[in-house]
Amino acid sequence: MKEKILIENGTIIDGTGSKEYIGNIIIEDNKIVAIGESAKDFSKEKDIKKIDVIVPDEQLSLAIGRKGQNVRLASSLSGWSIDILTTSQESDRRNEEFKNLLKQKKISNKYMTIYFGHLKDKNKKMFNISFVTKKKIGNAVKRNKIKRRLRNIAN
Repeated sequence: MKEKILIENGTIIDGTGSKEYIGNIIIEDNKIVAIGESAKDFSKEKDIKKIDVIVPDEQLSLAIGRKGQNVRLASSLSGWSIDILTTSQESDRRNEEFKNLLKQKKISNKYMTIYFGHLKDKNKKMFNISFVTKKKIGNAVKRNKIKRRLRNIAN
């Protein structure tokens, strides 16, 4: 069972040195899922299982099937909402997400940069935290290990 906690009118200090402010915080399964959201939005939330399937551009019609029958069948069997994207669409989406990431608040030092803030995913607003390690830390294996540990702490 997922435990949801709403803290209303909490003092929020984002760690960037900007002034603290009052807002709402939503915690689900010991993870912060939203900051500054209204309490009304929280009560209307639904748990929707959704997955994006990435296919090569030339196989999009095969994945969808005639009049969408393949997607509908897979969706009804799995109980998930399925979105099918081509590799080029996925690449465009990732580029857009990266541009949005760079607009977020950040904390940086000579070893890493931490980006955090809200990202909009279609109609849903999500809290995001991303870690970028610099080569001064070590090789790719060491940097990825550090990022995995930081993600575990953040989640």
